[in-house]
Amino acid sequence: MRLARVLPAHLYFLWHAPRTYVRTLRYAFQHRNRQASLRALVRWTLNGGRQRKQLSTADLQNLLLHFVVVMPFAALIRREEYTWMHAAFANTPSSFALLTWKLTGVPYSVSAHAMDLFITPEILAEKLNNARFVATCNHYNKSYLEEYYPEVRQDNIHPVYHGTDLQRFAAAERNGKAAPPVLLAVGRLVRKKGLAVLLRAGLLLKERGVAFQIWIVGEGPERPRLEMFCRIHHLHETVKFYGACAPEEIRSFYQKATLFVLPCVQDENGDRDGIPNVIAEAMAMRLPVISSYLSAIPELVNNRVTGRLLAPNDPDELAAVIQELLENPALAKRMGAMGRKRVEELFDSRKTLRELIALFEERIAPVADAPAGT
Repeated sequence: MRLARVLPAHLYFLWHAPRTYVRTLRYAFQHRNRQASLRALVRWTLNGGRQRKQLSTADLQNLLLHFVVVMPFAALIRREEYTWMHAAFANTPSSFALLTWKLTGVPYSVSAHAMDLFITPEILAEKLNNARFVATCNHYNKSYLEEYYPEVRQDNIHPVYHGTDLQRFAAAERNGKAAPPVLLAVGRLVRKKGLAVLLRAGLLLKERGVAFQIWIVGEGPERPRLEMFCRIHHLHETVKFYGACAPEEIRSFYQKATLFVLPCVQDENGDRDGIPNVIAEAMAMRLPVISSYLSAIPELVNNRVTGRLLAPNDPDELAAVIQELLENPALAKRMGAMGRKRVEELFDSRKTLRELIALFEERIAPVADAPAGT
């Protein structure tokens, strides 16, 4: 944030719409994160917003902070006479959209995914109810909102799957004949991916004399802990960490893998995946998938048909299922073929994109329908 940009934007609204500005400031103050530090916000602002480390997680989720920094965006929306905004997530982006709507009257829509619903719920109901529509990437999220946020208008929540490029992830290109067999996991190295569970299952497989290798593609804060586990338990020659890779490289990993294993868990803070995109990509490549009965994953992975779903945090069961599929390649191949059909039915990005476009076409309306400050 630069004061040279932010301060003139605040002055712009104070001059052109003083009542709306004050009303929105009052709203932001009343709905600020009570765990946030006003002193830290003032110090950070006077410092020009250059030291993000000065702010805690609570500070970063503070609506009052969002009010301070949203002004250049809101001024741009007003000056350029934009007629619609779309917030790509239900946390900070939708806070920006809500505040800008209050300042300008320009309507907005929201996409909701996972963490933005589960662990950053500040004024969530108001942000979603004031949106022209909310597109969420699975049916589980809609049910979650219905249960925990009954004040949210359910007719405004529209499940639309992310979708996968089925031409790019072409099923016919996979060979999966690596020796030893490859258990592939792709994703950010964070706790909710369940990679620690996978490594514990790998240790059990090693003790049973099962031949395998684990390839982990991705980067994240859990990597040092996972690598330490491998060194302590002498898995460092069996488990390979490839770090962050380009999309084309990731596709080559799918081609060479035997099974795709992502035993997702719910983190201590409540965060969990919806449907990881990598599961859909793996299924599109005819990889049999092993994952968890968690959140929206069962909407895509049909247990014992397109793959296997297990209880979270159960390395013993995970090891047994991995061994079963490695010893039964015909079953694994059938599951992979059924997985491809499943993503063709539900996750074809051409279909899901048409659904999202239809939502926009239905809901976009003139700015006059949403008067400023309402």
